[in-house]
Amino acid sequence: MRVSNQDFLWNAWIHRRKWMAAAMLVIAMSLPAIAQVGANVGGTVTDTTGAAVPGATVTITNSSNGETQVIKAGAEGTYRAVNLPPATYQITAEAQGFGTSKKNVGLLTGSDVTADFALGAAGVSETVTVTEKRLHWSKPISRLLSRSSTAPNWRICLY
Repeated sequence: MRVSNQDFLWNAWIHRRKWMAAAMLVIAMSLPAIAQVGANVGGTVTDTTGAAVPGATVTITNSSNGETQVIKAGAEGTYRAVNLPPATYQITAEAQGFGTSKKNVGLLTGSDVTADFALGAAGVSETVTVTEKRLHWSKPISRLLSRSSTAPNWRICLY
């Protein structure tokens, strides 16, 4: 049986198409794996009343290797960092006329984390006051320490 030139070309074209289809299938199957290499983090920077803080500086620092990425918040106070390596990050938000706020965020492969910040006014500090309260003992210390009849150890008895 004799094969014509057209049949030969047709078979070669079909053979080439099969290989191209197989290569495209392999590429298409690997795309989701490539897309999930990093993690994303984003959020909104607001003041304590909930109003957006446009132009706020958001600094994202990888805690394991110290790499830093600085982002400016948009007009709505939003920021977003994409394709970050999985790690723990310290995220700091600050703006002129406002204080600074920090958060530690753990990012996993393929995760999309939201980290919102509410900035207080600059120069405002929070003070925590701790007062000492002393106990008043009405009994002398010799009466507080007594020997337990059931256990050989000393114990404090409050009468």
